[in-house]
Amino acid sequence: MRPMTRRPNLEHLEGRLAPATLLNPTTLRYTDVDGDAVTVHVSKGALALSNPGGGPTDDFTLVSAGLGQQLQLINFSDDNGEFAHANLTIAAKRTTLGGDGLVNIGFINSTGFDLGAVTVRGDLGRIDAGDANPAAPGLAALSVRSLGRLGTSTQVAGGSLISSVQGDLPTLTVATDMDGAAVNASGRIGSAFVGGSILGGSTTFSGRIQGAGGINSITVRHDLVASDQDESGKIFTGGNLGRVFLGGSLVGGTDGVADFVGQIHAGGHLGPVRILGDVVGNAADRSAQIDAATIDSIFIGGSLVGGGGSNSARVVSTGNVGAVTILGDIRGGAGNDSGKIVVDGSLAGLTVGGSLVGGSGSEETDPTRAGQVFAKSIGPVRIGGNLQGATGGSSARVASSNGIARLSVGASILGADGETSAEVGTAGVIGLIQVRGDVRGGGSSSSGAIFANSGLGDVRIGGSLVGGGGPNSGTVDTSGSIGRVTIGHDLRGGTAVGNLSGAVSASHRIAGVTIGGSVYASTTPGVTSVA
Repeated sequence: MRPMTRRPNLEHLEGRLAPATLLNPTTLRYTDVDGDAVTVHVSKGALALSNPGGGPTDDFTLVSAGLGQQLQLINFSDDNGEFAHANLTIAAKRTTLGGDGLVNIGFINSTGFDLGAVTVRGDLGRIDAGDANPAAPGLAALSVRSLGRLGTSTQVAGGSLISSVQGDLPTLTVATDMDGAAVNASGRIGSAFVGGSILGGSTTFSGRIQGAGGINSITVRHDLVASDQDESGKIFTGGNLGRVFLGGSLVGGTDGVADFVGQIHAGGHLGPVRILGDVVGNAADRSAQIDAATIDSIFIGGSLVGGGGSNSARVVSTGNVGAVTILGDIRGGAGNDSGKIVVDGSLAGLTVGGSLVGGSGSEETDPTRAGQVFAKSIGPVRIGGNLQGATGGSSARVASSNGIARLSVGASILGADGETSAEVGTAGVIGLIQVRGDVRGGGSSSSGAIFANSGLGDVRIGGSLVGGGGPNSGTVDTSGSIGRVTIGHDLRGGTAVGNLSGAVSASHRIAGVTIGGSVYASTTPGVTSVA
């Protein structure tokens, strides 16, 4: 019998010995840094590689690293359109050398020329593509495992994580994270999917998806998080933005110098927004903000929490907004206008599962307006917990210039030292008002108060109406008429001098008043309980 001989492992030898080589005009093969066999394939054109490391006239720049080579650059920008509209696929396969089935690519440069579908089975640092002709997408589709995970270490020195597409990008798919990377399209972005998080990085405009002409829809399975750099952690369009889904939280930046971070912005209409976690403002101004000309609806599974930065954790619209639902709290922070919903048009309705809690201020009259809801007109408002004032002026306030359909508070309205804190007010009419607990004035004017210039519907307070130390605190007041008033427990005057405190007052008529407990007049002269 002839002795058995062992055949050499050709794949092992190829991985260990073979440098980058062209298998045919459209296919490159090389071994990457951890031993994977990598295949680069284009659907058209003839690839150029004069030596294993590439050269100035080649389409590739590779450097020796680890068990093989790092592909730093694929350059189609100087090929006179030879690869225009070509599909590009980069895949990796484990070998006996090792590997993980993934490949990391530095920069794909097709500046000035459109590309078809680009697929990278691993991390991509950056891609530039597209010409000035809007008739075809600048990049038909981009599908990668991650964007920017390895920073610029996979690129030629002086690299960047900011990708630019001249024209439309119909499909963007990132299986895991966008880590410090950004994708900017001068046209429209169709559907964008990120299976992990979008994370701001060490440069401005990082952690960002931007479609100047509009974005059809965006899904982010986890978080959208800003860094300490301006314009980071952001979804942005100057046009319309369709459906937005965040499976985690929208988190503002921690640097007080940074600005416009952690935002979802549409210059036009914003479709339904669904965020399963929190919207958290931090030290940065205008951080963790949702804003658009008009908005379909907003759902937040956690809380809207203001931070130290002014205008942090806000919902803002210059037009109309549909129903807003927040399962947790609205909480003002130390920054002016933080933890706030402000709508120049109408707000169809508001549901807060927890409490509306005011923010802090340095003085009782400091107009911080933290923890506030304002709209030209407001539909039904339901707050499951307290309307809780704080030291900031106009904190924990629900206000409207034209009117509020009705108000339900599951616990109490509690004024504090901030002027008009825990106030419900309008120049128009408020319909039915139901407060399960107390309405209590605070130490400053108009705190813990309900006011409607043109009239109030029926008012039902399950607990007591109690005045505070500030004038017009702990009051139900209108320049018009009030429907039937029912107070389950006591009506107590406050300690304010010469003004209403702990009172029910109407310039015209009150349909009726029922008090389940007692009426305690204030010991302070000039304070009226029922007028």
